[in-house]
Amino acid sequence: MEKRDLQTVVAVILGGGAGTRLFPLTKLRAKPAVRIGGGYRLIDVPMSNGINSGINKVHILTQFNSALLNRHLDRLWFRRRRWCRWEVGGG
Repeated sequence: MEKRDLQTVVAVILGGGAGTRLFPLTKLRAKPAVRIGGGYRLIDVPMSNGINSGINKVHILTQFNSALLNRHLDRLWFRRRRWCRWEVGGG
């Protein structure tokens, strides 16, 4: 198997679900922003997996009620870890 340079790998996380099956937890927030295990949110699991695997470039596609999710990502992951890049986009 060919070894890849992790500097060229991009992780794409789909984080935009309305989470209708988790209602009322998702009444005011996107499913990835729902808290689990105290201070963590669902989005932290794939973020941690990617970072611990050496993937430092992450694209997160958000859609439903994304303001809280974007604020959490900015505060927890991207301001503290200057080497981790993220880009906000949407339509």
